[in-house]
Amino acid sequence: MSARRGATATPLPKGNAGQGGGGWIRDEAASAGRFESKLWQKDYPKIQIVTIEGLLAGTERIDAPSQINPFAMAARESSAHQQTEML
Repeated sequence: MSARRGATATPLPKGNAGQGGGGWIRDEAASAGRFESKLWQKDYPKIQIVTIEGLLAGTERIDAPSQINPFAMAARESSAHQQTEML
């Protein structure tokens, strides 16, 4: 079963709830909990909030496991195919 998770980029600046900066949104996202990646043996936030400014500046990124399984093998071809004409 796959864990449900998500991320969103927002134009809201960082800040605390009292400063009007969107800190309450991050608090709500944090209250959603975390999920554990059995493949990577690490836990990640279920919901992440990052700013567009942070993404573009490279100061923020989405913390998520790789979607590529490094242990997966490519399917083997059943027999060697020979090219019969020019492509």
